[in-house]
Amino acid sequence: MKIKIKQISDKSDRVPPIVAYFASGYDPFAKNPESRVIETPKVTVYRHKDESKKRLQVVVSPPDSNVEFVGSNYTGEQTARQTCVYKLGVLNKETRTLKILPIAHNKIVRLEPRVIKETVDLEASEGSDTESSGNEDISELTEEERLKRKATKKLTKRFCTEQVINRNKKKRGLNLGYDPLTKELLKGKLNKVNVKASALKSNSIVARNIPPYDTSATTPSEAYPIQKIIEKGEWLFLQDIYLLLQQETEAVTDNYPLFVSNRLYKLRAIKDETEKADGLWCLITPNTYG
Repeated sequence: MKIKIKQISDKSDRVPPIVAYFASGYDPFAKNPESRVIETPKVTVYRHKDESKKRLQVVVSPPDSNVEFVGSNYTGEQTARQTCVYKLGVLNKETRTLKILPIAHNKIVRLEPRVIKETVDLEASEGSDTESSGNEDISELTEEERLKRKATKKLTKRFCTEQVINRNKKKRGLNLGYDPLTKELLKGKLNKVNVKASALKSNSIVARNIPPYDTSATTPSEAYPIQKIIEKGEWLFLQDIYLLLQQETEAVTDNYPLFVSNRLYKLRAIKDETEKADGLWCLITPNTYG
């Protein structure tokens, strides 16, 4: 068969063909098992008002169903990089002509099943009503307050955006008020928790990052006793600065920070050897490695 090929270019005043497929396997040409008739679904195409945006959305609504199939050319797999050009070929056997047409925005739309928005809103409103009735006692409200609340919900659904409605639902969820069921549930869970009294008692005595101290002390040395802060086994490892003091001016202090070498003269000025041995030098040694 000889075929004449005719290529049609894209025209701004006409909408090119839209190519889409059902990812769920839905067959729009399937017969109704009861009526034995092919029920054609309703197809709606939405385009952006601004033609420069080139946004397109396709909605296929099967008859007598609360599920519709939605797809667009700017979400999902359409956002991936595309390195090819799609064309649509239509063959007319009578005229033996093959027409090659460009498709809309060079995108193949994937149709995903979605529950119709009206059904979702109705179920959400019923759920919010039951939720609010469970968390607050509506019987305590007056008839005027009940009517006012009902009218506010209707106006919110009618005029507010979906973002505002979801934000209001979150606010209501955060401010649930008194909930006796939740209180009893938490009380039962807390009663099942095993508490170790000995561990709580030991933790209450020893606080983290607080050295031993004496609140009744009258001198600085008694307020924070060094003998309790530094363990007995650590005293021998903290004698390097004390040995440095014994060498007087011949000691080499290059291996120590400036704040250590600048304070050696103060430690040498102490005449009481007992006070030196009690550990003033032990306070400077740990700071060297801090």
